[in-house]
Amino acid sequence: MGRVEKNKSLSLCGFDINPRAVAAAVANVKRAGLSQYITIAQQSVENLQAINVSKPPLFVVNPPYGERLESQNRVEDLCMQLARKLKTEFSGSTLWLL
Repeated sequence: MGRVEKNKSLSLCGFDINPRAVAAAVANVKRAGLSQYITIAQQSVENLQAINVSKPPLFVVNPPYGERLESQNRVEDLCMQLARKLKTEFSGSTLWLL
């Protein structure tokens, strides 16, 4: 495997409402040696706040399909909530759903 060149201007943030998922993500970031570039936090979509960046952010989201949510309606509600949040507080941002 080749050497990865690190982009010093890159800053990534990840979040999840599940504390176990956050702990696993933090451990993975640390193990990869990327802690200075990636911040992981426990928070819900409702508490997502706009940050001051030079250009609109890109959001890559893996919604909790299937067993991680109790119903398909809950998945749809979560996606709609995220869409509203991005539209009102992150104008011009891009959303990728996995």
